[in-house]
Amino acid sequence: MINAGFHEVPGTDIPGILDEAARQGVPVFTLSTAGRTDQEAFVEAVRAALPLDPPLASGTVWDAISDSVGAGFMS
Repeated sequence: MINAGFHEVPGTDIPGILDEAARQGVPVFTLSTAGRTDQEAFVEAVRAALPLDPPLASGTVWDAISDSVGAGFMS
């Protein structure tokens, strides 16, 4: 069963999760920070993987990320 929301999973679990999501027709967006743990890496991963409205600028604050991702999924 795929639960809605954001989940951190080990890389080894991703293929099985993607297969199950496809079987259930659930969209999955994978963010990768390539092992980095800073905000810049997270924002870069969000830019690469998620629908955004408006696009995120550099130096983005958490509220702007939330607003952009929320509006991106609603459009």
